[in-house]
Amino acid sequence: MKPPGGPIVAIALEFGFFPEITPLNPRFVAGHRRLKLTLDIETLAGPSGLAAGMWEALRAAFPLLSRHRCGDHRTEETFAAGGHIRTPSRTDDVEIAHLLEHLVIDCQHEIAGMKSCSGVTCAYKIPRNRFDLFIESPGPDVSRLCVALAMALLNDLARGAPADPVYAGVVALARRFHRSLSDQVSGAAAARLLGDERRARRALEFLRDVGFIEEFDACVNFSAVPLYIVTGGLDLRSA
Repeated sequence: MKPPGGPIVAIALEFGFFPEITPLNPRFVAGHRRLKLTLDIETLAGPSGLAAGMWEALRAAFPLLSRHRCGDHRTEETFAAGGHIRTPSRTDDVEIAHLLEHLVIDCQHEIAGMKSCSGVTCAYKIPRNRFDLFIESPGPDVSRLCVALAMALLNDLARGAPADPVYAGVVALARRFHRSLSDQVSGAAAARLLGDERRARRALEFLRDVGFIEEFDACVNFSAVPLYIVTGGLDLRSA
């Protein structure tokens, strides 16, 4: 399952501590490794209402998004790495970047069971459609998956498509894999977990295509049965 592109384009994804952005969010945990996602968002320059519709669709697909807290001030949307500063505005590109931050946080929390996860959305002055997102990370594999999932879902919504329920299935399966890194999971087991064989197959394909799991064949009663394991889990199993 390889989703088509859209107006949200990832420029770079890095991992580090980025201490220079710690003052931007008082809920950041000192010494917690963070991801830095740089992205461009190509939307209309004004408040078209696109982001508001996307937010409602996201809350229906991921109800726990409503529990997130944002600072009363909007400094999290006015600073960017390298000293760029931009006055806060309510344009769709700012709101969509902020939505992406919240969706990554929610997915990471659900998959990795993080006790807390905070982030900050930073807008560039030039170019005005570029953003840096800094988010506390439970590890590169989970963070890369959550970024890919969030971008795929928001690009779907930006194109006018409904929120595909497969993405909630991706989170549920990723949580299952993350909790038992060396366990093999069959397609049948995934279908039982999600209660839908087709949705499970599509969710497994997404996890495989972004590199979170590996697919391999196992001989059971002379039949090739595909099994799945977390990428790198083979090393754990053989260690």
